[in-house]
Amino acid sequence: MTEAFATSDKRRRMTYMLAGDYRPLLDVALPQSGLRGMWRKWRLHACYYLPKKPLDEQQKLFVERVKALVGGHLTSYVLYTTDLGQTRWRGVLQSEDQLFSVKAFQSRDDANHEFTQTKIVEQYFTGPFIVPHVVQCQDGLMISRFIPRSRAILIEDSVLDRLFFTTQELVNKATAFKVPKDIVPLNFPGLFVKLENSALTRAVKEWLIEHPDQMPIIPIHGDMTPWNIYVDGNERLVLSSFERAAWHVPFYDVFHFHLQPQALLGRPTQSVHKLLAGMPWESYPWLEQALVLYLIDQLCCDLGDLYDKQYNDPWLLPMIRKKEKWLAEVL
Repeated sequence: MTEAFATSDKRRRMTYMLAGDYRPLLDVALPQSGLRGMWRKWRLHACYYLPKKPLDEQQKLFVERVKALVGGHLTSYVLYTTDLGQTRWRGVLQSEDQLFSVKAFQSRDDANHEFTQTKIVEQYFTGPFIVPHVVQCQDGLMISRFIPRSRAILIEDSVLDRLFFTTQELVNKATAFKVPKDIVPLNFPGLFVKLENSALTRAVKEWLIEHPDQMPIIPIHGDMTPWNIYVDGNERLVLSSFERAAWHVPFYDVFHFHLQPQALLGRPTQSVHKLLAGMPWESYPWLEQALVLYLIDQLCCDLGDLYDKQYNDPWLLPMIRKKEKWLAEVL
């Protein structure tokens, strides 16, 4: 491997560590598509034009830790600082014959938590989809097999058919059941305060009292969107972004695949039921309840993110307002 070096983009508050023939890795380091994916990829490519300097001692120690987890030899790599999730560094590593992705977390607990989430998706979604295998998770570092993106998904890839099939299989095998009040986040009233919509908070509390019956709980990806699925060189559907994998209501991922793009880019007047036309409402008596619980959970996630980002994200607030409207529609 040729000499490693670092560079910083102070305007974008990013630091990069680069080595070997790293330019091809810049094209594959971010598999997500969509506007945000394009913006992040553009930020990453900016490192090529910045002045370079040798790695400092702390950076060298970090690289040695990464190399030890993949067997000690790398031909090239791209590592970059990030504000995504609970990670401090992310990147792509090239050994002689394999590609790996790496995430360095803020703590061991954060790494172990995402490792558990990734294993949920790997266990329950492998087959209809490909899930990159985690090779190592140790001391706050997680190394996974990296599967390069060939193209974005298309309608003919039948993503929704596979997602419906996976969900229905999990529902048929479900062994865990909960009542709605035990599914919503415990801190939802505190998060909903940020909406400044006391009528909606009151309506949710009343709805939870009025719906005491149990419903199945299944594994979910949690952020199943068109930009978190891509097609590899073998025409396989690959999943990414497992930070929100969990156990939740059935069809959570189907709802999210339909609604999240509309929440980001769609018209604010669209009815949620119109957007979800074709759902098997008659087949599952609890499906409407599942939609309510999905929207409550989404609002809690987005409101938590908005607070973490100090209300400084131009995408989040309009998205929250749409989901707030949809929740009021179905209560």
